[in-house]
Amino acid sequence: MENLDLMYEVTRGKPNTGPQFDRWFRNRRFDLSVYGVREQEGEQLSVLWFRLDHRERLKSVSLFWDGQNLRAYLVDEGDADVRKNNSPMMIASLTPDLQKIISEFNAVSTEIPEELRDFVIERLTKSPLAPAPGTKSPDQKSD
Repeated sequence: MENLDLMYEVTRGKPNTGPQFDRWFRNRRFDLSVYGVREQEGEQLSVLWFRLDHRERLKSVSLFWDGQNLRAYLVDEGDADVRKNNSPMMIASLTPDLQKIISEFNAVSTEIPEELRDFVIERLTKSPLAPAPGTKSPDQKSD
């Protein structure tokens, strides 16, 4: 995998609107915004909540962990005309291909601090949205 595909931390140019986040990592397919990060030496990492956005060619999924539960949303970007497309719509979805998202995130997030990366992967993997190992999510087609 090329370095251009790896996620990197954005330290400048964070948006001035909406809730502010402590850490922001991105690449061309993922955005990870982490809020309430507390890292004390010798203590366990603490995160209040995070949002992981995954973009594909025809659809985007936003995964939001609120400190207890993971919720998934399909992101409808709306009209292609930017003069009409003021903001995306978030549509509740309980059937993202979470295994695929976890696998892709795992591959491109090697530059994220390991403890934070493992925290996100663990929350995604333990979520009720994640299918049991060896099973397919409802979005996947049978062979």
